[in-house]
Amino acid sequence: MKIREIAETKRKAKEWFASYTADYDMEDPKIALKAVHTYHVAELCQTIAESLALNEVECMAAWLSGLLHDVGRFEQIRRFNTFSDADSIDHAPVSYTHLRAHETGRNL
Repeated sequence: MKIREIAETKRKAKEWFASYTADYDMEDPKIALKAVHTYHVAELCQTIAESLALNEVECMAAWLSGLLHDVGRFEQIRRFNTFSDADSIDHAPVSYTHLRAHETGRNL
């Protein structure tokens, strides 16, 4: 994968994530916090991957994992107003379902 392709994949992922989160109320402090957290985690994952001297594709995969790691939390917050899986639903299967349901999410 070339640097240009990696940049394009990241651009598409950011675009997809922005589109996905547009369905949620960014005025809700928990939703806004989760969005900021997600971008921060993606950057931290890339930083860690780079510190391990991983190649560009592995670094992009780490970044993408960080971006997608909490997709199900948005629905969890909307439906239950909590980040707690124990008090609501397990957000991991919700993440999987949402990623599978969105064409772009499946193609990242």
